[in-house]
Amino acid sequence: WMSTEAAQFLSEDGGQTWHDVPAAILAAEGGSFGGAVAELGDQGLVVVQTGMSTVWVSDDGGRSGRAFAVPGLGEGGTSAVSFADNEDGLALGEGSCAAFKPVTPPISFPLRPTAVAATRDGGASWQNVATVDMWGYGGLAYSQALAVVAATCAKGIATSTDGGHTWSYWRVPADLSGCQQPSISAATVAFSCPSYTAGATTLRLLVSQDGGEHWSVYELRGSGAQDVQGIVASGPGVLWAFGQATDEVWRSTDGGATWGAVELALPVRP
Repeated sequence: WMSTEAAQFLSEDGGQTWHDVPAAILAAEGGSFGGAVAELGDQGLVVVQTGMSTVWVSDDGGRSGRAFAVPGLGEGGTSAVSFADNEDGLALGEGSCAAFKPVTPPISFPLRPTAVAATRDGGASWQNVATVDMWGYGGLAYSQALAVVAATCAKGIATSTDGGHTWSYWRVPADLSGCQQPSISAATVAFSCPSYTAGATTLRLLVSQDGGEHWSVYELRGSGAQDVQGIVASGPGVLWAFGQATDEVWRSTDGGATWGAVELALPVRP
């Protein structure tokens, strides 16, 4: 799925050809969040986060779908949602970490854990299964092999191998503490980890190709590296990077070690 200034497009053959998104997806995107497709999956799965506590789920490629409410996540509603398949999904609420501001008098903010809700019936019903210590709107990605959360209070990531019921926390080096936007496809997981110093942006990737057992760190260099806005995992070892312009798309087939530019054959729009 790709959103451009001209229109939104879908590809079902790895980006070789593209077509308009179904009208049902566009209708679902009319919610208060402004219409971001949260996730695409195999078996025709499409997930759209349509509001503060609602999601729209399709299992036929977006031609039709059903809207569901995600209860019990607090006043902030749903901060992130991800489905492992057409039945199993996770949703996160909004959390906060304990903080201290050096003012007079001192101000402290208590830890407010983020609620984790799970569905096993495609979004029809949800059950709170755990809490995770997460700052603000941390990213979430979920597959049958692993669930991952970014922006934890310990400046790292959290992982779950039992469908979100229990979580392990992993503190990462300081230059990776800004990891965000997790993306997962089967056992391939990728985090975008930008750092900002002296007006320059350095983008590192935290990547696992075996469901979180081992991790590799890569730094994106060269032409276009400063323009990367996000990373998407789409298959075993296959990652896509995208910028803000239509021609700013790159692809890696070795888990992020090397990259090549991709020319998209998007339909022409007036």
